[in-house]
Amino acid sequence: LALPGASGTAQFELALRLPQSRLEPLAGVAVLGHGTATLTFDAMTLAGESAVVALRCTLQRPWQIDYQEGRWQAGSGPQCALRGAQDELIIALRDATVERGAFALMADISGRVRDFTPQLTATFQAQREAENVVGALRLAQDARSWPIDFVAAADGERLRLSFDHVLNLPARALERSRLIEAGEVDLRAGSARYRGTLTRAGERWAGDVAVAFEALQLDVPALAEQKLALRPLTGEVALTLDERQGSFSGSLTAPIATPFTGTADWDSGRVNLAAPLSLSIDRPLLARLLRGWEHPVELTGGTLTGRLDYRGGPTDAGAERDAGGWILNGALTGGAGQLAGDPFTGLTLAWQASGSGAAYEWSTTDPGALTIARYDPGFPVTLKTLPLRLHADGEETQLELGAAQLELLGGQVDLAPARLSVDTLDGNLSLVFKNLALAEVLALHGDQIRGTGRLDGTLPLVLEAGALSIRDGRVDAQPPGGTISLDTALAQPSGQPGLDFALRALTDFRFSSLGGAVTYAPSGDLALALSLRGVNPAIERGRPIQYNLNVNNNVPMLLRSLQADRVITEQVEQRLNR
Repeated sequence: LALPGASGTAQFELALRLPQSRLEPLAGVAVLGHGTATLTFDAMTLAGESAVVALRCTLQRPWQIDYQEGRWQAGSGPQCALRGAQDELIIALRDATVERGAFALMADISGRVRDFTPQLTATFQAQREAENVVGALRLAQDARSWPIDFVAAADGERLRLSFDHVLNLPARALERSRLIEAGEVDLRAGSARYRGTLTRAGERWAGDVAVAFEALQLDVPALAEQKLALRPLTGEVALTLDERQGSFSGSLTAPIATPFTGTADWDSGRVNLAAPLSLSIDRPLLARLLRGWEHPVELTGGTLTGRLDYRGGPTDAGAERDAGGWILNGALTGGAGQLAGDPFTGLTLAWQASGSGAAYEWSTTDPGALTIARYDPGFPVTLKTLPLRLHADGEETQLELGAAQLELLGGQVDLAPARLSVDTLDGNLSLVFKNLALAEVLALHGDQIRGTGRLDGTLPLVLEAGALSIRDGRVDAQPPGGTISLDTALAQPSGQPGLDFALRALTDFRFSSLGGAVTYAPSGDLALALSLRGVNPAIERGRPIQYNLNVNNNVPMLLRSLQADRVITEQVEQRLNR
């Protein structure tokens, strides 16, 4: 058997059994009874692709065909099954008419095409006009329909399809069409209007299609685990198609505006996408992108730039699946926002990230490691540098911190490299502070106690299930010591001689040594067990005095008090400057 574009051999078998057929020419009716027709092609090669195709049609009940004055009409008739190596389609004829060169066909279509299972009703209407066949094809599934107009050359060499339709997108459509595997990012809901034309000349397809999508919801498994969801997407895309691939370009208009371009290869199913980003942040960004965002970080200002490159889709049939992947490079300058409810400004961050499936890696890039000009948890903090690396292999997610440096309370704090488990929020950190100003430390407790001197120390931090604690911390004053000056209002007689003496001595105390242990509980309670040695020249002719002090404070309450004082001060300053 020789067919255009075919090579190789074909074997077929035709079996027709119609034991109850009869013809009634006077009534113009032919009735075919129950029977089966089978046509089998074995080892056929078409257009370079091998396939095994079997066509089997069964008459489940008598099939009536009516002919009257040039008009043919066939009622509900045979059910035909087309089976191949990967496909199986069942077509059940519902109605067919032929009249004066025009014909119409209605059929139900079900089955499997490359593991995608359609359940469709097809309505086909056409008529011949000169050298062309003009008509319409309407596909329907439940309440959805897809109308397609077409013009085909009578010799079958040319075909033109045109369409304009709004489609409500079903959930998990990409997985159902086998473009992705289960558990990957997929569609959840949304709508799309697509319009355009497709033409075919010989073996070549070409065309232009415009798609506008609205309220497109993506199902992102990694976000769902955090009880988050990407906000609906709105945008448009224009596609240009040819025989081998399609190219597309468009823009996303919500939740943020960004253009994108890409290609799709028909043979391999691969999709490549590139999306550059340049965004001036003028309102909360993360809440703008994610539903359910209640995390302690938010961006409210700055300039965000970057580029996303994505490659994904299956390879050719029979080959291992190409997982593809994504690459995201970006930078943030002049960033402002909140961290744990406390404001920050001057955030600079440059990063690179990549991933494939459930595995990904995100890290800061040099020289753009994370820096913050000012962070205010109740007193100013400057983050000089903080290298980060976040990586996941699908089973475990870890955060690696490089050597970091902060400036606060007139001194410097160094963070040793560390590794934290993101899944369990466990890990150990080590802070070393140098040259902190005692004056700024005491100012946290108000202006009734002042001092001079410099402090060094170490704070071993332990993170367990997200709860922070300090064990075996240490603080010591640098030689030669410093001073502590307690407001005389706090040194008024109390009737307790020992306490009165201690407070009176601290009104002008010159210490030679100050040191002690530091502990911090997950509840926020800070405990200092201090040893203080020095003199007050006005007390007992400067005799040395030794203090052993236990100082306790709740840090969150202290910071809230400092923040409240800051807000009141700012309000007063604003009123005075009016």
